[in-house]
Amino acid sequence: MSFIIKLCRISLLLLILSLPKTTFSQASAFIDSIQNYRVEYKKKFLEYGAPFYGDTLGVERMQYFAPDTTFLVRGQLAYVEDDEPFDMPTYSGDHHRYQKHATFTFEYQDSTYTLILYRSMRPGNSKTRHRVFIPFKDLTNGESTYGGGRYIYAYTYDLGKDDAVLDFNVCFNPYCAYKDGYSCPIPPKENHLPFAVEAGEKAYPRSDKK
Repeated sequence: MSFIIKLCRISLLLLILSLPKTTFSQASAFIDSIQNYRVEYKKKFLEYGAPFYGDTLGVERMQYFAPDTTFLVRGQLAYVEDDEPFDMPTYSGDHHRYQKHATFTFEYQDSTYTLILYRSMRPGNSKTRHRVFIPFKDLTNGESTYGGGRYIYAYTYDLGKDDAVLDFNVCFNPYCAYKDGYSCPIPPKENHLPFAVEAGEKAYPRSDKK
């Protein structure tokens, strides 16, 4: 996603959450921002590599829930200081090295939940160094969404100091949902949500799986 699209979308999310009631025009703008995000996301697969490099038909099979402001949530960040790095298991049997970066506590349907934000210990470029990883599971897994859970990426310079906005509408499938042979982290139990997140990417209809 381009910086301008990303910046405009962040401003829009903060505006929507700051208002007591979302107007039709604001809801339309939010829907447009999600649709634009998804167009850019699909373009990344076609232009930059695995698992769908140049595979237009494969990309077009990706499916999504309709954008829903219900799953645009504001919460409280609590940063974790000097946590010990650990090995997060993957579905291929190996491990990826991560460190807890922060907790995100939010309310949904009158209950309070917490997700852990992780930072990868792999060497990276200036962009990935500022990226945090939010793998999670919910009650849609194995039904309308991929059974192994879904992921969200966020960037430290977008999160703020205390308050933050998390948008489940941009959650996406791990590569393992599309094809075999990838090493995809298993969402830790502490990030298993006991409700259905009907937002973001749906299960991918694989032609090689019946």
